[in-house]
Amino acid sequence: MKFYGREQEIAFLRETRDTAEKVARFTVVTGRRRIGKTTLIREAYKDEPFVYFFVARKAESDLCEVYLEEISEKLNIPTLGSSRHFSEIFRYLMQLSQTRSFTLVIDEFQDFFRVNKAVYSEMQDIWDEYEKTSKMNLVVCGSIYSLMQKIFKQKKEPLYGRQTAELRVKAFKQASVFCLPSYAEGFPMAVLDAWAYGLPVVTTPVGGIPDVAVDSENMLLFNPGDIDTLAERLDLLMSDDILRDKLAASSIKMSLEMFNLNTITKQVGEIYESFR
Repeated sequence: MKFYGREQEIAFLRETRDTAEKVARFTVVTGRRRIGKTTLIREAYKDEPFVYFFVARKAESDLCEVYLEEISEKLNIPTLGSSRHFSEIFRYLMQLSQTRSFTLVIDEFQDFFRVNKAVYSEMQDIWDEYEKTSKMNLVVCGSIYSLMQKIFKQKKEPLYGRQTAELRVKAFKQASVFCLPSYAEGFPMAVLDAWAYGLPVVTTPVGGIPDVAVDSENMLLFNPGDIDTLAERLDLLMSDDILRDKLAASSIKMSLEMFNLNTITKQVGEIYESFR
């Protein structure tokens, strides 16, 4: 699979990694779910092995078992045996980073709240102990912005002030086209977001989309699973400036008129009034 765009973000992440060869770096990456944060990080560090931890919502001991396997595979070293606590693994890696520089990525970092809230204070203690001698490139990634802000921006939180860099991955401001190849939907909020940003939309006629879709007028449609037509539609939008501008203008009109907050509120109010 080819990766397109995000050159500035990739350059930023690689520069941070290069800096970590001399001094430890702690980067926080945020952005909404399914925006491509993990893909971006993998692309930035694809030229060398890096350790990747995903914080699934399961027991801490189960996570540790997976993490130990990841360390052994990616760094090609024996690990510290069994462990039931993330703090033991993090300490081991911080100690290891004193002698070799490597990247550790922790994805969905905010979900440690569900696994073990003490992880954050334990990490703070370990980071403070080894930061000055470490050469770790630590990248933590989260998709719940409010929780990530709480973890790193509130003074009472243990990891406040520990991050050395921040990257917020934004979807629509850098996009030219929005594509949602869904097999099933209600009415997708992502399409409403794309309209609000004035992006031409390419999607499938599923769920509530056919209620408002007019193919080639306010969006381009293709049937679920029809990859060839999807490719044709995307190629058409990228090559036809007039069509792209037309659909972009239609997107803004849909957002301002049909899906305007006041319009929706009025319509919902009328529905409630009809029950009187």
